[in-house]
Amino acid sequence: MECTIESSRPSFILRDLAKQTDLESEEDCQQLTLELAEQIGQGRIRSFDFQNGLGALVLDCTLREDLTITFRGERPALVFMFNVCGEFWHQLDDDHIRYQLNPLQGTITANSSDSQQLFEFAANISLKAAAIVIDRTEYLERVDCHVEEMAKPLTKVFEDITGQESFFYQSNYSVAISDCINKILDNGYSGLAGSTYVEGKCLELLSRQLNQFQEDMKAPSKKVMLRQYDIESIQKAAKIMVDEMQDAPTIEKLATRVGLNRQKLKKGFKQVYDSTINEYLRNERLERAAALILGEHNVESAMHAVGYQNKSFFARKFEERYGVLPGSYKKSIKDSGRYIIPPDQEE
Repeated sequence: MECTIESSRPSFILRDLAKQTDLESEEDCQQLTLELAEQIGQGRIRSFDFQNGLGALVLDCTLREDLTITFRGERPALVFMFNVCGEFWHQLDDDHIRYQLNPLQGTITANSSDSQQLFEFAANISLKAAAIVIDRTEYLERVDCHVEEMAKPLTKVFEDITGQESFFYQSNYSVAISDCINKILDNGYSGLAGSTYVEGKCLELLSRQLNQFQEDMKAPSKKVMLRQYDIESIQKAAKIMVDEMQDAPTIEKLATRVGLNRQKLKKGFKQVYDSTINEYLRNERLERAAALILGEHNVESAMHAVGYQNKSFFARKFEERYGVLPGSYKKSIKDSGRYIIPPDQEE
C-alpha cells in the first residue's frame, strides 16, 4: 500500500491517509482519530493541531500489509520522532539519508524542500510511536528570542524556514522522555481535556529532547551511573506517586516500597526525571487537576481528587503553573482558541 501526502500539517496528513485508504477520521476538539479497518490493520492513528505551528501524530497500530508514505511539499516541517515499540524506515533528501528507527530511539529531522521523504512501515509489526511536527515559519514567531540560545546546529535548523538543507540527529532517549511518551500514548482523557493534556506533554517532550541534544553536544556527563535495578525502582516509585497521588506515601515509605535507601531514591530520581520527588508529584497533581477541571469536575472536587486539602494553597500552586486561577482555567483555554480548524476553513 502506498500513499502520497502533500502537507506536513498533522490533521492534513491524517485526512489524506483516510481518503487514500477509504477510511473515515473522527474529530474530537483538536484531535482527529483514524481507526484502522480490519482489512487494513488494527489500532489507531491520531493527529493534534495546536497553536503556533505545533502539532503531533501518535501511532498505536499493526498493519496487515506494508505501507509506504511519501511526503512532497514546498515547506517541510521540523519533526521530532520517538519510537516505543516496533521499527520503521525513514528516508530523507530522496535517498541521501536512510535509517531505521528502533525502539527507545528518537530523532530530530528536517527534509530539504526540493526533495521527497518517505516512511516505510512493515506489516504485522506492532508499532507505537509519536512525532512532534513543527511548522518553522509559525513556530519561529513564538520562540524567535530563544533560538539563538540553542546549540548552533539547532539554531540553524529552526531558522531554515524554507528548507534549504536537510537535518538528521538520532539518539537513544532518556527514561524521563520515555515516561512522557507513554503518557501521550496512554492518556485516558478526551475532548478539550485530552487535547490540552497532550499539548502540554508534547511541549515537555520537545523541551526534554532539545535539552538532550544540547547535552549530547557537550562533554560526557559526570552523573553517577545507575544500575538497571535502580532505574526500574525509580520508575516504580514514580508510578506509585501517580497512582496514589490522592494520598501519596512519604519519601521514607516510598523508598521502603521500592527497595532503595532514601538518599539513593532522592538522588536517582533527580537524575532520571530531572526533578525532585516532591516537584514531580506536584506537577502530576496539577496536570491531573487541570484535566479534571476541563472535564466534568468542579474546582473543589478536582482539588480533592488529586490530594490537595487547602483550597488557597491549591489555587496558588495552580496559578503558578498555568497562569490563571483554577476557576478561570477552562474559560482561558476556550478563549485561547485551542480548537482544530474545521475543514472548510483550512488554507
